[in-house]
Amino acid sequence: MNELKILYRGSPNKDSIIFDPKETVGNDSSARLVVSATADRNAATRFIVPGEDLPIKIGTTNGTHYYLCGDEKTFRNMDRGGAVYSLPVIGFEYDNISGVWVSSKPVEPIAREVFSSGLDAMISSGVQVYFVNLDTFDRFSRSPNERINILIQNRSENQRRNQNIKDFSSNLT
Repeated sequence: MNELKILYRGSPNKDSIIFDPKETVGNDSSARLVVSATADRNAATRFIVPGEDLPIKIGTTNGTHYYLCGDEKTFRNMDRGGAVYSLPVIGFEYDNISGVWVSSKPVEPIAREVFSSGLDAMISSGVQVYFVNLDTFDRFSRSPNERINILIQNRSENQRRNQNIKDFSSNLT
């Protein structure tokens, strides 16, 4: 078994020198502030564009990452690039509930990869990016069992650019 050596964190900030615990994990009685990270560099690119003001859904199906956004105009206005930071594993633990690695202590990055565009970073990393209308976004949000079909029915930005296209139809059973 491979031992985990590096974790990754995507950020719209290109110049972070330390990440302080600011995200909440856990329920009301066990909530705590943490720094989160992933073991998958490609998945980290999905966090380069700030998501607070966007209707987005991110996920992974059979190893293929997707990013679904219900407001392309706002996304493009907010995409000013960012970075994927490499973080040391020491001090992190895997949180089974959230499905990410977390540290309750500040974390200093050991390296960074800067991108001028979060969209370009996602596409070059194989993340399937979908811009959909709000009706489709709402249907996707309300229908977890139909998500693959909804992705198949829509054209990804990857397909528009003919870059790093993954086919979700092979995920149907």
